[in-house]
Amino acid sequence: MKGLLYYASRTELAFKRQTANCQKRLKALEAQRHLLFEHFSKNSQQISLALDIKRIDDQIAECNEQIRQLRKGGWGPKVSP
Repeated sequence: MKGLLYYASRTELAFKRQTANCQKRLKALEAQRHLLFEHFSKNSQQISLALDIKRIDDQIAECNEQIRQLRKGGWGPKVSP
């Protein structure tokens, strides 16, 4: 029984660490996107900014999917599909 509890607590700790890392990355990406979007709204002719925003949006979606999968896999608050 003790081994099972030890495994569960280590698994939960790993989940929390992975989720925290994803959330940190997500916040950094959102901040970067916000700055780029402000710049793009003033200089809409710079298509490269739009492409950078799109790339960041894709990374944000990947982070959100990773967090959803982590939560769906066991530990943490459950999310609906």
